[in-house]
Amino acid sequence: MTTPLGPEFVDEISRRRDFSVARMAALRETLATLPEVRDIPELCIYVTGSYGRGDATPSSDVDIFFLRLGHSSERALSRVDKTLADAAIIKACRAIGFPDFTQGGIYLDIHYVGDMQKTLGSREDDYRNHFTARMLLLLESVCVFNPPIYEAVIRDILQTYFRDFADHAETFRPVFLLNDLLRYWKTMCLNYEARRTGKTEASDKVYELAKNFRLKYSRLLICFSMIAPLVAAAPGITIDDVSRLVHRTPTERLREVAERRDAVARRILDRLLAEYAWFLSQTADKEALLARFADRGERQAAFARAATFGDLMYSFVNSVKHDEAAMRYLLV
Repeated sequence: MTTPLGPEFVDEISRRRDFSVARMAALRETLATLPEVRDIPELCIYVTGSYGRGDATPSSDVDIFFLRLGHSSERALSRVDKTLADAAIIKACRAIGFPDFTQGGIYLDIHYVGDMQKTLGSREDDYRNHFTARMLLLLESVCVFNPPIYEAVIRDILQTYFRDFADHAETFRPVFLLNDLLRYWKTMCLNYEARRTGKTEASDKVYELAKNFRLKYSRLLICFSMIAPLVAAAPGITIDDVSRLVHRTPTERLREVAERRDAVARRILDRLLAEYAWFLSQTADKEALLARFADRGERQAAFARAATFGDLMYSFVNSVKHDEAAMRYLLV
């Protein structure tokens, strides 16, 4: 049984949300002024990570993804134009006060929607980073440039998952999408095990353990906040239904599905969100988190809380399911 948390922890989610919205508004306004960005046809830019989840802090970096309609083979952007756009965006983000991009901006690639649809589920899906870009788009994204293209991209991606809908409109279940969401969750868990292989330095081990702690909260949250409403929905769920979920933050998705269920689901959600607020308070200072995780006792206590969070998420999904058939597709 978890210890009841005070309102200061629960309010943390709202404070983070307000801060994230304000910062994304500033970024959106700045990007709209950059000719190096405006001059690229049918480009959209979205942000993922803590800003996409709506739980950022002043020390949070900004994870940017670029998407264009069509295929790279037909309309690849020149290296010069992409370099100019990258430089303008990096300079603008520094001026706003965001920390520098991860690894010097190594992930600032343009993805093409046609390529992503073509490679979905194939071997290319992973190594071209389409899988991650697609999952983060659906699970924790906020548009900061060119909303019409952003909406078109979401529609095109979801259409791939709903390609059998027309033949089964009244009984359709989004099994294809559920499988991809579960694959993403399992892939992140496997990636953690791969990263820790061969790590011998104590500082490296502590760093990976802290990453695992985050995995058990924020990564689990984004995946199962989408899985929960999908298994809660009656057969016949539509693209419009899922698109609406994409536009919600993870905590908003959970609240929405709980409001349509009984008091049991709402009580579980209250505990779940209180635990997530505690997690946010613990991870606000990265250096302090690493210092705590260097202590075995504190680390074990933190992972015990993480296990409780996972148990609560399972209980919540189980409490909101439409029927047993919906849960069956999570396993078989």
